[in-house]
Amino acid sequence: MSRHADSLEALPTHQAEVEASPRSVPAVAQSAEEEIKGKVRALVARHGGDIRTVFDAYDRDGDGSIDGGELTSFLKDSGIGNRLTRGMYASAIISYGDQNGDGKIDFYELIHMSAGWMP
Repeated sequence: MSRHADSLEALPTHQAEVEASPRSVPAVAQSAEEEIKGKVRALVARHGGDIRTVFDAYDRDGDGSIDGGELTSFLKDSGIGNRLTRGMYASAIISYGDQNGDGKIDFYELIHMSAGWMP
């Protein structure tokens, strides 16, 4: 046997030994969600507190919707994610909030998504 064989025996052998507790996963997800909401609220506040002003500022092509690239810029300016994760976040947000299936978020969809946590 190799000199590392003993140390390999100490590694977890069952998936349950390495997974997070099922109760801890929702708590972590909720904490991350609250952090993101706080960063979005802070960015809106820096734009005078008007969500429409922020929407229009990031709708750079003026088509009335926020596409993936525009949303990625918004996430960057909000301090959310990094250059490797922002595109994934933008795709997930669009998948979640795009009610009409055009692959973008219009102002109505944004209001619907943020109801209850945006001032």
